[in-house]
Amino acid sequence: MYSSSVPGDFLHEPFGPFQEAFHSELEQVLAINPFYYDICLKTDEQVLWRPWEHADQSVSAIMKRWDALKTTIASGFRSRQKKASRKDMIDGISLFVCCLYWSSGKPVGHLDLRNTDWTAFDIQPVNVHERLNYILIKPEQYHSFVQLDQLFQECEKQFSKQMALKKYKQKNAGKSE
Repeated sequence: MYSSSVPGDFLHEPFGPFQEAFHSELEQVLAINPFYYDICLKTDEQVLWRPWEHADQSVSAIMKRWDALKTTIASGFRSRQKKASRKDMIDGISLFVCCLYWSSGKPVGHLDLRNTDWTAFDIQPVNVHERLNYILIKPEQYHSFVQLDQLFQECEKQFSKQMALKKYKQKNAGKSE
């Protein structure tokens, strides 16, 4: 579906190559190419779904996909593998990046994560920049897997809190009128 090549903003190690995702279900698209919608936006492709405009559904789908991926990675470590699958960990990092952007109502604009201003996001796990840089340097290590899972947990908690506050404010706004 990409009418042109993948934008340079998305050509950063360790991400790519990117596949086109011709599925209607968000979970299927996340399994093939988490950045599909963001790349389409950058290349002016028409998409019917913009996950950053539906953060509640998108973050839920990301967490569901991460749980499946986490199980696969963890079973590899339990079977005495010394390293995780690099591809699975990069897929997990990709999901996390989407989670941060989309939960803030923003499309992923680039994948230069070392030069990203993480303070611009609504959800900010503690030391996200340092922790993510560590994970990117050594994605196959067990400690990187643990860090990534903790980042997901913090992100999910903060997002849930944000959604609860939003619902509370909407509910009380109706009462004051």
